[in-house]
Amino acid sequence: MATADQALAAYNGVYGPSGTSPYWPRDLTYEEYLGQETNLALYHLLTDGGSHYFHQANLHVYAPGRSLVFDWLETLLAKYAAYTDLPLLSPSWGEYGEYALKRYRHFEALRTGSSRVVIDPEGRRVRVEGKPLWVTGILAPGCEVYAGEKRCFLGRGEYGF
Repeated sequence: MATADQALAAYNGVYGPSGTSPYWPRDLTYEEYLGQETNLALYHLLTDGGSHYFHQANLHVYAPGRSLVFDWLETLLAKYAAYTDLPLLSPSWGEYGEYALKRYRHFEALRTGSSRVVIDPEGRRVRVEGKPLWVTGILAPGCEVYAGEKRCFLGRGEYGF
């Protein structure tokens, strides 16, 4: 698919009332199609950052300044901006892989109870026991800052805040 008409015809050919897996009571417009197709991506942006892929043909400029990818991105970013003004990050594949592994380890540690965090508010210290976790608001080497907040993936140790 390289044009809005082709993408819409393919979508309605599946989900329209006469489609192979009818879902909608009528064929959608292109704007409605973009709205539906960006819902999952918006969920990913606001939660886990899942990846999305496109066919090379989706980059075809079907009208001046218009392509399926940019129509999709403009719709998605308008939705995102309606919910938050946090900056979007675009990590390299290596950075994303490292993040995904840390995220997996964090949730696995929580699921299995193999980590514990003890907070000492008077001493302004946090002690991490067990497997590494994501911790926010800590003063430690290797922390990253996102939207003004510190976030660290920390293993066993004691840290100030």
